[in-house]
Order: sequence, then C-alpha cells, then structure tokens
Amino acid sequence: MRHERLLLTLAVLLVSMGLACARITLDVKSVGFSGFYRSRTVVPILVQVTNTGDTASGEFRVLAPSSAGALPDHYRMRVTIPKGARQTYTLYVVPRAFTRELTVRFTPAGAGPVSASFRRCEELYDTARLLVVVGGTGSSLSYVNGQVITVPEYAIPRPWDTSATPDFSGGYGHHPHPRGGTTSGKVNLVYLDGSLLPANPEAYGSVDMLALMSDVTENTLKAEAQAAIPVWAANGGHLLIAGSAVRSRLDAPFFRQFTAGPSTTLTNADGGTAQMRPFGAGYVTVLAYDPDTARSRDWRRISQFYGKLIANQGAGGAAVHALRDALSAAVMVRNLKPPNLQLIVIFLLIYLVILVPVNYFVLKKMDKRELAWVTTPVIVLVFTVGAYGIGYVTKGNRLVTNVVSVVETASGQQSGMAVSQLLIFSPSRTAYRLNLGGAALVARESGRDEYDDFGRPSRTGALTLLDTPAGLQVERLQVNMWAFRQMTMAHQIELGHGVTGALNDTGSSTPHVTGTVTNGTPFNFALCELYAGGRWVASFSLKPGQRLAVSPGGATPTVKLDEQEQFMLDSLRDKAKTGLFTTPHLREGFVLVGYTADPKARVPLTINDRAATGAMTMVVAHL
Repeated sequence: MRHERLLLTLAVLLVSMGLACARITLDVKSVGFSGFYRSRTVVPILVQVTNTGDTASGEFRVLAPSSAGALPDHYRMRVTIPKGARQTYTLYVVPRAFTRELTVRFTPAGAGPVSASFRRCEELYDTARLLVVVGGTGSSLSYVNGQVITVPEYAIPRPWDTSATPDFSGGYGHHPHPRGGTTSGKVNLVYLDGSLLPANPEAYGSVDMLALMSDVTENTLKAEAQAAIPVWAANGGHLLIAGSAVRSRLDAPFFRQFTAGPSTTLTNADGGTAQMRPFGAGYVTVLAYDPDTARSRDWRRISQFYGKLIANQGAGGAAVHALRDALSAAVMVRNLKPPNLQLIVIFLLIYLVILVPVNYFVLKKMDKRELAWVTTPVIVLVFTVGAYGIGYVTKGNRLVTNVVSVVETASGQQSGMAVSQLLIFSPSRTAYRLNLGGAALVARESGRDEYDDFGRPSRTGALTLLDTPAGLQVERLQVNMWAFRQMTMAHQIELGHGVTGALNDTGSSTPHVTGTVTNGTPFNFALCELYAGGRWVASFSLKPGQRLAVSPGGATPTVKLDEQEQFMLDSLRDKAKTGLFTTPHLREGFVLVGYTADPKARVPLTINDRAATGAMTMVVAHL
C-alpha cells in the first residue's frame, strides 16, 4: 500500500512538473465559419494556443464528446510551440454527422492534456445557404440575412464526398433531380476577418457565396487564401466582389483573374449593375457599385437581388460522381483474378489420390503400412507448400499500388480539385504508412462502413490521419496477405495554363465541329476524346503546349502504355462512353476528356516511401 501511494504521488508530481513547464492554454476561436458548417465537408477549426512556459512539442486532436461517431477519423496534428508563443493553428476535420460541440485537445510530450471546446456550432441544412462577408462596415449586406429564397431541391455534393452516389435518389450528396424541382431555403450571413480565411480550398465547402467588400484589397488577404479562393470558385463556389471608388483595386493580379471573359449584365432595383460570369464550374459576380455606400428606396427588392445570386449553384463534381464506380473498377490489379476452377479441382483430385490410394498401395506393397504415420504428414506438407507456391506465383509476390484520378476543369482553369482512388495489394500481412503529400486534403477508405449499428466508429473504417508539415499521412494501414484495401482521396492538381479550345459546331443531327484545342497543361495526353453535346466528335493525342486543329472522326491514336495502364484507360474510357454524359451539366457545349499516365498528373503519394506502381489521370475539361 505504501509503494502504491508513493508511485501515485510521483506520477502526480511528474504531471504537475510537465504542466508547469509547458503552461499551455487553448482557445477555440471558431468552428467552420462563425460556427456554421455542413457535415461531410472539410471543416476548419481555428484554435489559439498560448504557451507561457518552456517550448512544448505535442499533438492536437479533435473530439466530438456530445455526439458519438460524428468524427470517424482519428485526426492528429503535431506541432512545436515555442516558449512564450501565442500562435493560431487551423485544424481540418470532416464530421460524418452534425455535432453542436467540438473539443480540441493538445497533449504535450511528458505532460497531461489541455482541452478547450466550442459549443456554438450551427448546422447548415441542404436548402440553407451561407454568405460569408469579408471587410465592409460590420453590417454589410445585413438585410440579406434570414431571407427566404428559392433553391434547387437537391444539393450538389462536394467532389470527394464518398457518401454521395451518382443516382438521383435525393438527399444531400446527390445530383439535382432531373425534373429540376425547387424548394425554399434560408440565407445565413456571417462576418469574417480576411486574415482568418482558410488556406485549404476544400475548407470553403460550407460556403455558398464569399463576398469581398470594397475595402478588401489584394494586400488584405494572405497568400494562402489568395491561392485557395480561385480553386474553390472554379470548383463550384460563387465569389462576389464589391465595387469601390478606387478603380485600380481590381487591376491587381488576384482580382484580374476574375474580371476576364464574357459576362452577363445584371441590374438591381436601383439601377446598379453587376457583371456575372462563369468561373470554372462556379461563378464570379463583380458589382459596379459599393453596397455600403449605395442608398436604396426599396431594400426588399435589393435583398431579393442578392438572394437570387446566392441561390445560383455551381456544377462542380458532376464528372467525379458519374465516374465513381469506374474509378473503383479501373484501379483494380489487372491480373487479380481467382484461380481457374478446373485447376483447383484437378489439384484437389491429385492431392486426394496421392494421399489415400497411392499412399496406401505403395506402403502395402512395401509391407510398411505403419509408415503412414510419417508419409501422410509429409504428403500434406508437400501439397501445402505447393498450393502456397502456386498462389505466390499467380497472385503476385510484390506490393502493387495503383491510383486512378479524375479532375473536372474548365477552359483555361489553372488549378482543380482531383479525386483519386488508390488500391494497395499486399503480398504479405503488413501495416503501411501512406504519405499523401502537401496537396492532399481528404482521405477516406472505400467500401468500408465507418460505423457499427450503435453509431460507434468501426475499427476497420476509422483511419489515423496525421497532419504534418510535409503533408497528410495515413498511419498503419493494415493489409492482409494477398488482400487489398482501397482509399479515396481529394487533392489539388496544378494544370498550368489549362486546356482551352476555340470551337464551332455547324452540325444539326450530328456534330460537325471545327476549330482548335490547346493543351496548356504540363501533361502528355496519350488519348483525348472530344464531345459536343454529349456526342463523340474526334479522338487524338495532345502533347504539352500543342495546339491541334480538330478533324471530326478519324482513327483512335495508338497508345503506348504498359498492361496495367492500358487496363485503367480502357475501363475509364468504356464508362465515359456509357455513363459520363447522363448528367445534364456534362451534355452542355464541348467537353474534352483526356487520359494521361504522366507522373506530373498523379497525386504525390508514397506508400512506405515508394511511389505508386501504376497510375492514370482523367481530365474532363469544359471548353
């Protein structure tokens, strides 16, 4: 008893000393955007850390104490907090379901954990719309808050969302209903300091419109936010830029990218004009006036003007969802087939014949039947080793890692969100470490239920995600011998100057397309297929920087790929022909589908420090 008390006292002293040395305090400033977020999107959590003691190294974790199973992933982030520092960190989680409370826990090395909670989370439903205002007077566009607007009946999912399916069965995470049903929704408005905008493009998944008021200049926003906002907008977001008396403000490079190209002129109730233009799969609206200084005689109609803008949904992710099943099929190992049934039957018959009649008659002829105690185990052992050898040769004796990606982009778009499917086929029972690189945003395991019947995280469905300065990592992914596991990932892909086209269709019943397409990406497209209105026009290859005159029809170019890459291409191509253009968004205008095995187009992942053995990337470009 005396020893137990002594050990307990010593443990308390050690913990107290550790806490005294570190003296860490946490303050969770925000979850999502002032507490608003959608489940199954990347949710940013802003936490302020103050260290009044010595330098401390440790890990952040995010918990949902009031809603079991809301966070399926074991998200962790390792940091070192200098002595006397007061720093702000952004953590990223993907809640499976809404929870009103989220807790951030920091555990310093050699000391007890320190926690802080945010208990004011607000759920954004499918029909709700979130307007985030940056800058302004502190009450900018306040008259829009709470407005009831007409919205599509079904929400468009984020591209990577593994809960979404390409059918039209309804619910969040599905495509809009083909009948174009509408319903009523409500606008929620929050104000945000521009310096607090997330650096992760997918973290804007809860935002329907981002408004940059007249006092927001290029210098107001951090470089990370300036890089993230165009990616978000091009993948289905809606950016609103307020006008100002300083005309040179929009000449800065950040704003200039949003003011080029054809646009539609809109007029509000007081005669104020705005230019609305497509930007990738999203929209950008530039006001010719400053809403904070404009005076109106009909605020109700002005509010309705902004409500209609917010109701516009981008079409990001349509190609990803139409091809989700194709990604899972294309990533499979080419020779991963069950052994021939006839071979198994013959092998078992030979085994039984040798084990029983041959063994018996040979020993009887030798008058050594008592040796059956020895020969029987020997025969069993020989055939066991033989079966293992046959399986080892036919199934493979090396680690196979295949990755297939798809990215939907628009003409000239320089960056896009790609979704990748990874397959790991293991020759032995091993735990693998995946480094997804700095461009990776989300990781999910495919084909596994994250929760049991009681809403508790499943041991097989939950992953350990480690956020490091080198990028996102998945730790200790256990794979059995001759088994495989599949992962779905989202990552940002740089497209150079993008894919552009100058095309014209003069056909009526059949497409007759003339013009040129230009490959401004750094990728070598082994095969490209051009579609007009969902109908095939031509097939060709495109090298980086090449401009090609379109010639309708023609033979499919010869593609030099290895067996696995050819299998991936054929699988994706077959699906593109039969299922890609069932979505109305993809049947509009000209669509170029390009296939490349170029290493520069891959997600920069490594498995136990080794690169993927086979890869194929599919780029769906709206021209």
